[in-house]
Amino acid sequence: RAIWISVLIGIIAFFLNIVVSSVFNGIINGLGYESGSGSGSADYSVLSFFINVLCVAVLPAFCEEFLHRGILMRGMFNSISVKHALIISSICFGLMHLNIVQVFYASILGLLIGFVSIVGKSIWPAIIIHFVNNFINVYLSFAQNNGWVFGDFYQTLNNFITTNWMFALLLIIISILAMLALLCKLIMDLLKI
Repeated sequence: RAIWISVLIGIIAFFLNIVVSSVFNGIINGLGYESGSGSGSADYSVLSFFINVLCVAVLPAFCEEFLHRGILMRGMFNSISVKHALIISSICFGLMHLNIVQVFYASILGLLIGFVSIVGKSIWPAIIIHFVNNFINVYLSFAQNNGWVFGDFYQTLNNFITTNWMFALLLIIISILAMLALLCKLIMDLLKI
């Protein structure tokens, strides 16, 4: 059951990441930052999709979580407070992405994943949340370029938000509340309460 709750948290985290990254991108663009556009053509074949799932979703979920939540965060527990270890590992997680656009929302995701890892005393829900978040991103990128199901997701979402911003704000609030409810449920399941 904790697996399914972690999957749902990963899905909601993905949607909230879109909002956070949009706000942060607006701020840095307002300060004069211009993101570079990719050059050349990308390979959107089915083989490339599976390679991307492995390299962008599976490996980072395991490697980054073991590094940041396993080694770094838990390694600091003996020398500094748990709260400070969580904050430092989350900032390092964001900075590790080496992309100004990702730093802010990756740090926030790091806080969420770290919190789940600390309270649940397990790194596995963190790995699942991380994988789901990255997998959705890979899938939607390939879906958009290959005409797969949900290929127009980003455009549809953007159109919806710009024309129904009050309803979109309400959905964001509901998503945050759902995330909190799922976190409570996951914590209770992991702690066997």
